[in-house]
Amino acid sequence: DAPQAVAVRRQQTYSGKLRRHAFAATTRHLAGVRPGQRLSKAPATATIPEPVPVATAGQNRVSGLAAPPRLAGGDRSSPRCDKLWRDDRSGAVTEPASPSPGASPSAVSATPPAGEATQARRSNPLPPGALVIGMALAIQGVTTYAFVVIANHALAPATYSAFSALWALTFVAAPGLFLPLEQEVGRAASARRVAGLGAGPVVRRALLLGIGIAVAVMALAAAGESPLVGTFFNGQGLMLLGFLVAMAVYAVYYLSRGTLAGSARFGGYATVLMVEGAVRIAAALVLLRAGVTNGGAFGLAISLPCLIGLAVVLPRQRGIAAPGPPAHWSELSAALGWLLTGSLLAQALMNVAPLAGKALFSNGDPTAAGRILNGLIVARIPLFFFQAIQ
Repeated sequence: DAPQAVAVRRQQTYSGKLRRHAFAATTRHLAGVRPGQRLSKAPATATIPEPVPVATAGQNRVSGLAAPPRLAGGDRSSPRCDKLWRDDRSGAVTEPASPSPGASPSAVSATPPAGEATQARRSNPLPPGALVIGMALAIQGVTTYAFVVIANHALAPATYSAFSALWALTFVAAPGLFLPLEQEVGRAASARRVAGLGAGPVVRRALLLGIGIAVAVMALAAAGESPLVGTFFNGQGLMLLGFLVAMAVYAVYYLSRGTLAGSARFGGYATVLMVEGAVRIAAALVLLRAGVTNGGAFGLAISLPCLIGLAVVLPRQRGIAAPGPPAHWSELSAALGWLLTGSLLAQALMNVAPLAGKALFSNGDPTAAGRILNGLIVARIPLFFFQAIQ
C-alpha cells in the first residue's frame, strides 16, 4: 500500500498547487495587474453586480418620466426607483424597500407574500374587475333588450322604424369614435397609476380630443339635416336632436369609463352601467305609461341615462384625475387615427343593417328597419357576457 499512498499524496499536492495558481491568476485579473508585475497591496474585494433592472433607476416606463420621491423610508430627496427584477421567479412585481425606523414588522411591506398572490390568482383566474363588470354588462344587456321591446310596443310601426335608424346611427358613431378613446385612456391611466403618477393630464388631453370629435360629428349632422330627417327619421326633428345629444353625452361617458377602469375603480365602472340600464328602462316605462308616441322622446332616452349614471358615481370617486407630469399625444396612442378608423368601420359593419333597410325599403315596407333591429338586438345579446374581458 505504500506506493499507492505516495501517489495519493502527490495527486493532492498537485491539485492544491492548481487551485492556488488559479486563485492567484483570478486575483491579479481583478486587481488589474499584468503578468510579471507584483502586487503592491492587497487587491480590492470584487463585488457581484446587481441584476439588470428593466427600468433605470429614477425612471418609469411612461415616457421616461422621473418617478416621485419616496413616501416612507429612505432619503426623501432621492427619486424612487421602480425596478422590475428579471430574476424574480415568483411572477410578482417586487421592489426593494427599506423599512422606516421604528416600524413594526407587519408595516414594513404592504405587498402580500408571493404564495398568497399566487393563490389569489389561482382562485380567480379572470382579470381584475372582470366578474363585477361582466355582471353589470349582463344587467345592461337585459335592460337594453327590454327598452327596445317597450319602444316597439309603444310606437307605431313606421315610427319605430325611424327609431331603429336613430338607434343604429347612434351606435355606429358613439362606440366607433369614443370606445377607442376609452380603451386608450384606461391604458394610459393604468400605466401612470402603477408608476405613482397622476392621470389628470392624460384625461384632460383625451377630453379635448373627445370634444373635438363630438363637435365635428354634430356639425356634419347639422349640415346634413335634410337627408337625415327626411330619409331616416320620418321628418321628426326631435330624433335628430336625440342624435346630437347622444354625441355630446357619449364623448364624456366613454372618457369617464376609461378613467374609472384605468384607476382600477371597477366597482364604480359597474355601477355606472347598472344605473344607466335601470334609468333607461324606467324612462321607457314612464313614456309607455304616459302614452307617448313620439319616437324622439325614446331617442333622447337612449343617451340621457348615461349622464345620470355618471352623476351618481363620479362625485364619490376621489383622485381618479390627480395632477401629474404633462402628457403628450403619443401617450394616448401612436396610431390613434388608425384605431378610430378601424373601430368606426367595425361598428358600421355591425349596425348598418337597420340604416340600409330604412334607406332601401322605406317606400315598399316601412317596418323593415324595425324588424332588422329586433333581430340584431337578439343576435347580439351574447356579446354582453364577453365585453368585460375586453
